[in-house]
Amino acid sequence: MKAARYYGIQDVRLEDVPEPNPGLGELQIAVSYNGICGTDLHEYFDGPRTVPLTPHPLTGVSAPVILGHEAIGIVSGVGKGVEGVKEGQLVAIEPTRFCHSCEQCAAGNHNLCDTLAFHGYATEGGGLAEFTVVPSESVYAIPSGVAELEAAVIEPMAVALHAVKRWPLAPGGRAAIFGGGPIGLGILLCLKAQGVDDVIVIEPAPDRRSVAAGFGAQVIDPLATNAVEQVRVLTKGRGADVSFETAGAPTTFHAAIGATAKGGAVVLLTSGRHEVIAPLGQLMANEITLRTSYAYNNEFPEVISMMQDGAFPVATWVQTAPLSDLLNSFELLRRGEAIKLLIDPRSK
Repeated sequence: MKAARYYGIQDVRLEDVPEPNPGLGELQIAVSYNGICGTDLHEYFDGPRTVPLTPHPLTGVSAPVILGHEAIGIVSGVGKGVEGVKEGQLVAIEPTRFCHSCEQCAAGNHNLCDTLAFHGYATEGGGLAEFTVVPSESVYAIPSGVAELEAAVIEPMAVALHAVKRWPLAPGGRAAIFGGGPIGLGILLCLKAQGVDDVIVIEPAPDRRSVAAGFGAQVIDPLATNAVEQVRVLTKGRGADVSFETAGAPTTFHAAIGATAKGGAVVLLTSGRHEVIAPLGQLMANEITLRTSYAYNNEFPEVISMMQDGAFPVATWVQTAPLSDLLNSFELLRRGEAIKLLIDPRSK
């Protein structure tokens, strides 16, 4: 089968590799789509950051690896000991792998596992391939009312939902989202689904601002105006109750703090390599809480349920490309010429 294997920085090769077979408690999945996210771009252009160069303590895997952690597909093989899953089912794959035995796992915080691994970075074979094999406990059946393209963004929408839950906002609250990429749009859609209508998206790219506006957000171009001042204007001087920072730049970090109301919070979702100096005096004087949000923890079922209710329309911001076009897709996303790209290993 064809697969995209990561060897190192700007070294991803489309290769013929053996088709994987499911073992005890595992499923083989014929991949329908695998999304490319910002972490993949960092891995390709700046990495390795997530792909281990020495054997991972949980999985024993190291580079080269088959990439792909945002995968959905059809169950095409069922290993021994698997119950409740049949061939032909459309499923989403939750890519986190955890030890089940550390203190955080025991507390139910699987995303904080001491030896956390991700399928598609530190496992034998991710979703940028025709087939992948995963533990049966990692899949969620997709109901018939959810389209394949919608199901293909469950993973990033779970990231967004987890972030929204890190600082819950009731209807009538005010939110600012710095960055209108897939995660920023996901946060916007999660907030809207929860009845939060007063949402501002700060984004320099016109196409992303247009999509956000189409979903009911007020939008600000930070290249054309002072974003902090404009957030204050739109919130009648009070600022946002919560600001979500999804861009990962020092400038947006400081802007998010400046746009946040007294007693509010800034939720950080990105993991850039920048050293950021925090304005401690401003944070303390306004009792602004800094919260981080990492991946997800049991959000997949919630996202799927919300999808059944139509919470995550994808027509205006999701595109597809064949596996053979993967490297060009990386470049396209890096240039900001697409919002969300899904790789279809079935297309030639």
